[in-house]
Amino acid sequence: ACLVMAALTNQFWSRGVGGRFSLGPDDHAAHEAERDLCKVWQFGSEPLLFSVIGSALDFKQIHPGTIPKAVVLICGAVIVRCVFAFFSTCAAGLSVKERLFIALAWVPKATVQAALGPV
Repeated sequence: ACLVMAALTNQFWSRGVGGRFSLGPDDHAAHEAERDLCKVWQFGSEPLLFSVIGSALDFKQIHPGTIPKAVVLICGAVIVRCVFAFFSTCAAGLSVKERLFIALAWVPKATVQAALGPV
């Protein structure tokens, strides 16, 4: 619902539909909205999200032997993900440098979702 609403708002505002909220047709309305939402995320939502996640952790309940195992598991999963991302782009007609960039760029994906999973 949020994505549909955002897409429709973008289309309406860029065409000048929206009554007093629109300043008329504007080809740059989407870029301005993206810039504003980026600032809201960067200075408000992101720090709030990660502070809430950090406050929900209780390290006293974690057995000390679990932490090294978790680090090894995460590192192994990241390596496997990079290898699969690299080889999944073989038939895309990309250079080795581009394929390596894609493999490394996909490393931080789903970190927020993984952190919010237990919450």
